[in-house]
Amino acid sequence: PSIPSYSARANTLPPLKVEAKKTNYTSSLLPNNQPLPLRKAPLVPSIKPSSLLKIKPQIQ
Repeated sequence: PSIPSYSARANTLPPLKVEAKKTNYTSSLLPNNQPLPLRKAPLVPSIKPSSLLKIKPQIQ
């Protein structure tokens, strides 16, 4: 049961990275959208390292 749990979490990680990149492009294209990506940016990296560190050693 531990393996599927980690797999599900690993699947949610890639989409998070893609969303972070998408927000970066939007902020570059739309100056009005800067405040939005800026707020989401700190949240993504905060969760990314915590989840990546816990998933990387478990999956590998």
